[in-house]
Amino acid sequence: MPDHPPQTTTSELDESLPSSLRPTQHCPPLALLRAHQEEVLPATLASDINRHIEQCPLCRMLLTDLEHIPQPAITTQERDRILRKLPHVSTTTPAGWRWYAAAAAACFLAIAGAFLYLRQPQVNQTNLATTQTPTPQPLTPRLQIAKLALPIGMAPGLVLRGEASTQQPTADQLSPAFEAYAKDDYPLATQRFTQLADQFPRAELPFLYLGVTQLLQQDNAHALTTLNRADTLAQQNHSPQKDAAAWYHALASVAAHSPEASTLLQAVCSQTQSTYSQQACELEKHPAN
Repeated sequence: MPDHPPQTTTSELDESLPSSLRPTQHCPPLALLRAHQEEVLPATLASDINRHIEQCPLCRMLLTDLEHIPQPAITTQERDRILRKLPHVSTTTPAGWRWYAAAAAACFLAIAGAFLYLRQPQVNQTNLATTQTPTPQPLTPRLQIAKLALPIGMAPGLVLRGEASTQQPTADQLSPAFEAYAKDDYPLATQRFTQLADQFPRAELPFLYLGVTQLLQQDNAHALTTLNRADTLAQQNHSPQKDAAAWYHALASVAAHSPEASTLLQAVCSQTQSTYSQQACELEKHPAN
């Protein structure tokens, strides 16, 4: 009867591969490929495997994949034990039989390979825990402060509150501060609005735009105090800016993490005629960071 290669049971590592990618009887066992990758094989056997790899696309693909799988480096003692276990393989052995002539070595290496394979998920989990810490994602959008538009009808010489010029600044007096504000020169605008607020302590406009300017500079604590004053004056003076004053007061309380933030947002939300009602309702439902 003609000789046939022995029917060797496939190792657990080979069985873990898809059937279409398992080594054939002419390919080295996966454990030997792993040993070849670790450079622990004798020169003769390593040379045979190199010649096989040059002609076998499957084994080249397996070796490429093995290079991308992190493996614990074997110790010198483990390398010596592997070398002692490997038998001498004759160069005259037929190619189909040569790999199975190293059956004892393959068995030993399969056990070693399985050990390394079983250790792999643990190593990967450690790597994930140390190198892939997820970045916390904000649950809600950051608080956006929109710039308040300039009052409609501003013109040089215009008195905004009729004859009450002693309590309210004129357009000419407001113009330098508004000019700096419109150019986003917030430090200069802060200086000029502060001067107007000191000069007209009963006027809501200097306080309102000073508070908004402070908010835009993220000076939240001062903005809250200033806009609280603007909100109070706007309500007392029945100002056309009362809705804006209430809204920016609420925004300042949110930005400053004031305990009254929710109450102020609810008040603006309930004013259905206010331009800012919907925004206040949305911010109340989904507080910003």
